[in-house]
Amino acid sequence: MANTSASATPDQVKARIQMLLNGPAGKPPEGVTPNFADQANLETTTIVILTVGMALTTLAVAIRMYTKSFLIRSLTYEDCKYQSFRC
Repeated sequence: MANTSASATPDQVKARIQMLLNGPAGKPPEGVTPNFADQANLETTTIVILTVGMALTTLAVAIRMYTKSFLIRSLTYEDCKYQSFRC
């Protein structure tokens, strides 16, 4: 980082800091062209995985509740209580 001399005004220091913040963080590796307009991300993949996981979890809970309620006919307190906090 450049040394700020004692004669630099606060506005000049702010301008230098803003110039550093607006510039690139570093040079890309050789052979790599940065693409800031259309960056690759995993948003679609994440949404698909979360949706499938939520659907499977809901299906598993529904099957368990159906089995306990209608086939076994013994829905007990342990099936319904909140078990995240144990004493």
